[in-house]
Amino acid sequence: MAPRASSRAAARRSLVFPTLPRRPMPPAPCAEEEPVGFWVADEFAAWIVDTFIRPGGPLANEEHAHLNDARLGVLWTNAINRSQQREVMATAEIPGIQAGGWRRARFEWQLAQWFGTAPDFPLTFSGPIARTLSDRAFCALVSHELHHCAQALDQYGDPKFDAVGAPMYAIKGHDLEQFVGVVQQFGVTSAAERAFLAAAASAPDVGDDAIEIACGTCLRAAA
Repeated sequence: MAPRASSRAAARRSLVFPTLPRRPMPPAPCAEEEPVGFWVADEFAAWIVDTFIRPGGPLANEEHAHLNDARLGVLWTNAINRSQQREVMATAEIPGIQAGGWRRARFEWQLAQWFGTAPDFPLTFSGPIARTLSDRAFCALVSHELHHCAQALDQYGDPKFDAVGAPMYAIKGHDLEQFVGVVQQFGVTSAAERAFLAAAASAPDVGDDAIEIACGTCLRAAA
């Protein structure tokens, strides 16, 4: 008799991608190439919270728990955004720019027009690309952006809070930054690479679909 698989491995294999009603879709004008625009997506933002962040959500992840009280501002766009020879599918940002005068005032005014108040994280998604994604791939994209939305850490690695006890936020980089060619030539040389390979070799929690994500948040930070 073959040995039984570990309970966790068996549980992972038994999970299937959940049925998610009301998947957000971009508005009809977003499907057109012209005119270029940005559309506030409050229902999309609520769906993200209910699906990925709230405890008990169908794709709730404890790594997003710090976002339970965060303000997310979501936009659809049909604008084409290419960076480093890749088409950007989505971005996550913190609403702050290193500028003053009219430039900063214009930026803050625009956020107020869109969201009423500045969100902790503005998220922007390409509507034309989102329409082409499977449900699983779309959810992978959303989760990818949420993983960038981190709570800031102090010098001891503990979560940071402001003077009134509210979380302080930061943009988190990838767990792994590497080229295929480097691994092919020199092999796996870091703990991050080994952890990545171990995760890839095990059955995913919600299925085995794969997606190559062109994330503007990552591309802006890449060297």
